[in-house]
Amino acid sequence: MYRRIRYSLGRGAVVIGPSRPRTGSEKETSPVRTPPCFLPRSGLIPCVFPETRQNPGQPIAVSVFMAVPESLVSRIDGALAAPSRARWVELVFGFVALPLAVGFFVAPVWWMPSLWAIAALAVWVLRRDPGAVWKDVDPQPGAPDRRRAMRHIVIRFVACAGVLALAMILWMPERLFQWPREKPLLWLAIVVLYPLLSAYPQGFLYRRYFFRRFSTLFRTRARLGIASALLFAWMHVIFRNEYALVLTLFGGAMFAQTYGRTGSLRLASFEHALYGNLVFTIGLGNTIYHGSVG
Repeated sequence: MYRRIRYSLGRGAVVIGPSRPRTGSEKETSPVRTPPCFLPRSGLIPCVFPETRQNPGQPIAVSVFMAVPESLVSRIDGALAAPSRARWVELVFGFVALPLAVGFFVAPVWWMPSLWAIAALAVWVLRRDPGAVWKDVDPQPGAPDRRRAMRHIVIRFVACAGVLALAMILWMPERLFQWPREKPLLWLAIVVLYPLLSAYPQGFLYRRYFFRRFSTLFRTRARLGIASALLFAWMHVIFRNEYALVLTLFGGAMFAQTYGRTGSLRLASFEHALYGNLVFTIGLGNTIYHGSVG
């Protein structure tokens, strides 16, 4: 049995998938007449259909249709699936197993250096990825500009801070502003250092690296954001309390949404730093502080 497959060639990309020849109603982009497809008893004869012509001097993107045996298609499918399997292994090892290993086999005092080492490894991996983006970009048409995005972040933060403060007043009034009152120097050091030493490395791992490496596994930005939020919360299982999981699940969803909408690691990390410092200030710092883990 044979199947016709399509190779779309242009701008260095190779895509394999179902397609069809050009119909009479479609506008022809090349004066060259497309040859008929033949399927001999031995060998393959490709049929080339010009798709688009770029500017002069640019490559011409074409579709190449081939009638090939099903066995060859199965082999091609397997070769294409191999990178996906490798990505799943990378995802499970790096974002499920590794946080557990660090949390339960590494002393809490070494958790921050472990985060920096893992982030440095992620930088090295992305450096070897020719398609990785290192500058903040807008990943989709209609993405908000930086000023609008910042306004949205601030408004949402003020609303969430008010809700969290009210919850603390109603249910845990004795812990309200506990760190500024009882540990002012430690609180001040965390407020100053947390954005750079903790929020930014986590943002690089769970936003930029995650969105780049695993976009082919989750297909849509919404699924990618949900997966990022879930695994971001899972990382905080090392603190061994339910407050850390709940807070970081909601936080991870907001940070992933910000990164997905704006493409800005700086904005997502800024938002992460706002909420992290809020947690340490409002009275929930012990839930995400490594020094509180026995």
